[in-house]
Amino acid sequence: LILMQSGIISGKSAYAYKQTILLSANLQEKNKEITFFNQNLERLVDEKTREVKGLLDHIPQGVMTIDDGGLIGKNFSAHLAEVIGHSDVAEKQFNKVILEKSTMTFDDQDQAWQAILNSVQELDLNYDVNCDKFPNQIEYTHDGITKILGVTWSP
Repeated sequence: LILMQSGIISGKSAYAYKQTILLSANLQEKNKEITFFNQNLERLVDEKTREVKGLLDHIPQGVMTIDDGGLIGKNFSAHLAEVIGHSDVAEKQFNKVILEKSTMTFDDQDQAWQAILNSVQELDLNYDVNCDKFPNQIEYTHDGITKILGVTWSP
């Protein structure tokens, strides 16, 4: 009986040892991957940032992001300044920069603004529920020059 138990225990020990070797090899491989990404993370982020910045500098459209509190993000397309007539938009509220300079009624401005505030940094469902309040076209005036802006929204 003792001999049989010893055989069973040694078999289980050998299996556990083999599993430990396999897991150790997998762990070493994952550790190499993590080390690579840690060492190259800054470079990878810089590359992606340059790509996005290059796109924003050369796209012939006024592109911006709207962050928490309805603030326009720091990164926006270079063409945006030409579209709206100035470049002083970063970290300014969208309603002050765009909506209040439009010919939209105060009620329409407020509905659009509230829809933006309830959609930014929220679930996609909030965007889906509020998207009918986002204007597709804005008659915008800056420095006496009126432009009609076609607007596309994306969550």
